[in-house]
Parts: sequence; C-alpha cells; structure tokens
Amino acid sequence: GARSPAAEQLQVYLTTIPLPSVESPSDNYFWLVND
Repeated sequence: GARSPAAEQLQVYLTTIPLPSVESPSDNYFWLVND
C-alpha cells in the first residue's frame, strides 16, 4: 500500500486516469515494484 497520503493520492491518480501504460503488463509490473 501507499506509505504516505501523497503517495496514496498519486496511486489513486494513476489508477483513475486511463493511461496507455496501464494496458502494458510490463508497465504494471514496473509500478507494482516501485510501490
């Protein structure tokens, strides 16, 4: 999970707005690793 309110808001922002990278498994893995 998010380690701070700012990080949580960033995650919400990234998961709310449909970005092309969201459809890429490798990019999803990248975000998971950096969470």
